Amino acid sequence: MENYEKIKEIRDSFLSFYMMAGYKCVDPAPLIPENDDTIYFSNSAIVPFKKYLQTDCPRLTVAQKCLRFRGGKNLYDLNEHPYVPYFNMVASITNAKHCQEVAELTQDFLLNSLNIPENKLYADVSSQDPVIIKNFEKYFDLHVDKLEQDEYRWGFGINGVHGRGLCFSMRYGDNKTGDLGQIIQINSDNNKTNYAFGFGIEKFIKMSENLDHFYEATSIYEITKDIQGPLAWRYMSSLSSLCYLYSQNIDFEDPKHKKQNKIVSSLLHQVAVVSELMDIPLSKINADAYKFSMVELNKKTNVDALLRDINNRKQTTRHDKEFQQISRQLSSKTY
Repeated sequence: MENYEKIKEIRDSFLSFYMMAGYKCVDPAPLIPENDDTIYFSNSAIVPFKKYLQTDCPRLTVAQKCLRFRGGKNLYDLNEHPYVPYFNMVASITNAKHCQEVAELTQDFLLNSLNIPENKLYADVSSQDPVIIKNFEKYFDLHVDKLEQDEYRWGFGINGVHGRGLCFSMRYGDNKTGDLGQIIQINSDNNKTNYAFGFGIEKFIKMSENLDHFYEATSIYEITKDIQGPLAWRYMSSLSSLCYLYSQNIDFEDPKHKKQNKIVSSLLHQVAVVSELMDIPLSKINADAYKFSMVELNKKTNVDALLRDINNRKQTTRHDKEFQQISRQLSSKTY
């Protein structure tokens, strides 16, 4: 089974599971959230729930495509840890009256739908959260952390709303562990409390199949895995993010999208640099972008505009002094 089929299967399974339990499936948040300047892009499955966080939230569930970026990347650092900004999340939320239901449904889905062995699943929780420990210790193997506290705290860009919770981890492979997802108790200053559960789909696939890297669990990896070498993941991650961005028909030249445009520009530069270093022709980029868009996004990205912008960057990249220097250094290697 291809990765995109696995992602779809898990996504559909999650939504069906919660809908059968009485949860309403809501639309995912748009790429650029409306009336929310606290984030550049929808970066978590909590985003479509934010308008409910100061209410007694009804039973809701969602599947969300996410973009999450971090700064400080050096385009030429081959030792940088592989990172993929584009990924899929699923989540559910309801109010505190249904806390026991949250525990029972989460346990049921993780153990019986995802088929995670009980001895492979545990959750870390802060010793400063006795209520959370009491509510969930019956259902999960809780590891109480007496030192850390910030790791179990969340902010949502809303004044008076904050979260605390537990973080699930999964044992896999040869004594490896990885973080899977969270149950978050979301409190607001108007005395409303809700509980959300969510996890990243590709992250689960990575652990369940004992893969070495996150990107090996993505849809773009299946399409571009013929490209090998330490820069391959950067091509995959940048191109998949650009396909999603260009599929939304957003005018990133609009001044109101100035911050987002800087990220788009950086991604275009990365694809241009890597494709030049690895001798990836535009025809290959075209084929990869088209296939990823169809299997992952279920629609055709504006490939013509994407290729035009990548090609323009490739032209300027060839004259970049830093690029020329690193290209000479790498000339004896295959990338």
